Amino acid sequence: QPGYTPVVAKNRNAESDYAQRLAQMPVDQRQPRIVDFNTDAHTVTLAPQATLYTVKNPVNRLFQLTVCYNRGEKADPRLGPACELLNASGTDSLSRQQLGAALQQLGADISFETSDDALTITVNGEDEQFEPTMQLVAHFLSRVSPNDKALANMKDAVKAAEKALTEENTEVLKALLAKVGKGGDSPYLRRMTYKEVKKLSGDELIAAFRGVQASNCYVTYSGTLADDIVERAAKGHIAVA
Repeated sequence: QPGYTPVVAKNRNAESDYAQRLAQMPVDQRQPRIVDFNTDAHTVTLAPQATLYTVKNPVNRLFQLTVCYNRGEKADPRLGPACELLNASGTDSLSRQQLGAALQQLGADISFETSDDALTITVNGEDEQFEPTMQLVAHFLSRVSPNDKALANMKDAVKAAEKALTEENTEVLKALLAKVGKGGDSPYLRRMTYKEVKKLSGDELIAAFRGVQASNCYVTYSGTLADDIVERAAKGHIAVA
């Protein structure tokens, strides 16, 4: 390496006025606040197997409502593909694009996800549009129609993931670590193969989702609306057992 003369910055230790002001600003020492469900959340029994928890959002007038069914991919491996399909489907009267546009007009969105032990529906939106948003969500949940193109895309994705498991070192490592950590309970051993997924129809996956709706669940709401308004909407628009 040839010799060189290092460049020494003249103002290496200098601070801008903004940095100096920032350093002088007082910092409040806040103690962590532990949530007490007995006092911080309002609890309502919606049905024998369903409970609603509501908390206030002190920041803005946005809400988040989640429905968590206590049944996941361990009980039914079809629920993973089912959620992927639901996230890309419309209804018998609204295409996915039309449904998305209607939700967007309300400032809302809906998503589905699954884990080993649960399937969760999440609805985000504005409290001013809470009732029409929940009406649209109820329409979707009761009249969802599988999207054939989305179903084909989902199957292609499963095929690609299965191929990557045998060709990409990072995926092989993940599978090995999961086997070491969880043994026979590794999700890589339990998830559906492409051969199995290829045989699934959209109607079969929607039926698997319908089966979940008969499971016990809890509903959470964070927003600014009165508890009785949320309770009426949950009882009127969400399928619970």
